[in-house]
Amino acid sequence: REVLLTSDTPVVSQFLAGRREGPIGMSEEKDAATLAAEAQLSDSLGGARTIAAPRTVVPQLEPSPGMPVRQGALRRRERVMAMMGQLPEAARTAILNSYAPAAGGARA
Repeated sequence: REVLLTSDTPVVSQFLAGRREGPIGMSEEKDAATLAAEAQLSDSLGGARTIAAPRTVVPQLEPSPGMPVRQGALRRRERVMAMMGQLPEAARTAILNSYAPAAGGARA
């Protein structure tokens, strides 16, 4: 999840952002001419083509007050922390940032 959400691969970024412009087309692959035509159309309409902001890992929902801590969430966090050394730098940073606010909460 974390690697996908922080990916800078153009196809993944386009898919997660829900953008029409980019390497994914209806045929799943676009040729360079189609990409160039989309860029030219965007430029001619005066719209600056936006570069996607770095992706972040959005924290999952917490249980409602009075409900027990989700044990699955604790186990998942332990698994993610155990594999931190294998993840790309962007994913590690996003994970640590997403866990930082929870340091004082009920999470372990």
